[in-house]
Amino acid sequence: MLFNSFPFLGAFVIAAFVYALLRGRTSRAVSQSFLLLISIGFYSYGASQTLPLLIGSILFNWAVARRAGNTELPEKVRHRWAFAGVAANVLFLSLFKYVNLFLGTVQPLLHTKVMLPNWRLPLGLSFFTLTQIMYLVDCYEGIVEPSTLFDHASFVAFFPYLVAGPITRAKQMVQQFQQKAHAPATAEEVAQGFALFTLGLIKKTLFADSLVRLADTAFASPTTTSAMETWLSVLAYWMQLYFDFSGYSDMAVGAARMLGFTIPFNFNAPYKSKSIIEFWQRWHISLSNFITTYLYTPILRAFKGRATLAKAAVASILAMSISGFWHGPAWTFAAWGLCHGVALTVNQYSRKKFKLKVPPALGWLMTMAFVVFAGILFRATDLHNAFQVFAALIPTGGFAAARKFSFVLSNPETVAYVLPALLSFPFAWFGPTSQEMAASLRPTVRTSVAYALLAFIALVLMNSVIAKTFVYFGF
Repeated sequence: MLFNSFPFLGAFVIAAFVYALLRGRTSRAVSQSFLLLISIGFYSYGASQTLPLLIGSILFNWAVARRAGNTELPEKVRHRWAFAGVAANVLFLSLFKYVNLFLGTVQPLLHTKVMLPNWRLPLGLSFFTLTQIMYLVDCYEGIVEPSTLFDHASFVAFFPYLVAGPITRAKQMVQQFQQKAHAPATAEEVAQGFALFTLGLIKKTLFADSLVRLADTAFASPTTTSAMETWLSVLAYWMQLYFDFSGYSDMAVGAARMLGFTIPFNFNAPYKSKSIIEFWQRWHISLSNFITTYLYTPILRAFKGRATLAKAAVASILAMSISGFWHGPAWTFAAWGLCHGVALTVNQYSRKKFKLKVPPALGWLMTMAFVVFAGILFRATDLHNAFQVFAALIPTGGFAAARKFSFVLSNPETVAYVLPALLSFPFAWFGPTSQEMAASLRPTVRTSVAYALLAFIALVLMNSVIAKTFVYFGF
């Protein structure tokens, strides 16, 4: 169920009210059971046909974790269970996302036309599979103890982050279910949660959904757009992706906070970054943490001997290439991840070996230029489409042709989406983060009116157009 839809908002208000009553008057078992049921209900609303896959994943990983985390078993046995569990999750993900891509790639070489059925990608598959992998590894390494089935199901299926993150670890959530599921949310938590949810809804409805109309232009027809249109489209896309995904993440954190739970923030003003290393410390933070802990570090440890800069570079490139490919079954994603891996390597060498000190302004400009250009690979439908967009950035046919626009700025409909799109740039570059605004929130008449007005604007925008799905729902 889309967070930016009236059915969700209505159902969430009712569910949150009932849950608050249960938390204050019943046992943890009752209130947590209700929370689990509404989480499954929200997921089933838009993906009832894939609900058995989610339930099967929960049951399988719970059973495997009990063996992988059982310290009474021999180490070799526990390792086999953990390895088999992780491998099964990767295979499960690959069947739906990658097998047909590989078969289609090798068909010309093998002279075969064997393909699996074109299954629809289960909603949230990439995210809840990563959650399960982290849980298995953490149980095996003794970071967390295997949970009861009740707690594990509540942790994996928790609706704020189930479909598109933030990617959350068991050690962050299971203890909260055990300690907070029977204690009502405080007034401060509700106020901060409402503020975060409202800010996320504004990001989505006002900025992201306005930017998408500009962002799609060049990628839909790169051979007919002018150079200026292409530049605007490329810039608009990466801004759209930020407001779309950070908006969802803010709503997820806000919804959880209103229920009395704390889940990690996913963004911290990434467009203020002055290096690509800093960018990945600020962008999709939960995925960055996963890459560092579960990909980069194990790859680096696999090399024998002490860690060196060269080994770290190889680990960075491999980890980022895998994470790029995680986003979807397309070589454009793999190329995007590879580019970021190479950029991180260059950044590491420039800092640690060559001791280069880049002026902050130049560092910011170089970082943003790389992020935007690499974003073409992330958005393009295929590599051919990406090369067409890159080519369209180069002006041809004189100045008049290069600056041609296919839309008319005097058109009121055009102004309705161009103006919010242009306003999004200074907000992303210079504005405070959502967590800063929520943390400094004091429930006064002024702030209450301000956030109520923002919520009203978001509702008006929701009522004006059909709710647009979030970009990361496709991953």
